[in-house]
Amino acid sequence: MTSALDKTVKSIDKSQRIKDDLSRELSIGRAVSKTLGYGPYSSIGRTYLRILKRDCYARFDIESLQEDFRELKQDNAKDEE
Repeated sequence: MTSALDKTVKSIDKSQRIKDDLSRELSIGRAVSKTLGYGPYSSIGRTYLRILKRDCYARFDIESLQEDFRELKQDNAKDEE
C-alpha cells in the first residue's frame, strides 16, 4: 500500500507542473482515483484483496487438519470394536 501511495504522490507532484488548471485537476484526479478509487480496481483495492487472500490461506493449518483426521480415525476404530 505504501508503494501505491508513493506513486500517487509522485504523480501529483508531476501534475503540479501542468499550467492549465483544468488539465492539472484532471491529472491529479486520475492519479488519486487510480490509487484510492472504489472497489477492487484501485491499487489499494487490489493490494487489500491480495492481503485478504494471503491471510485466508495462512489460516488454513494443514497440521491441525491432519491431527483432527487422526483423532477421527481413532474414534472410528474404537466405535468398530
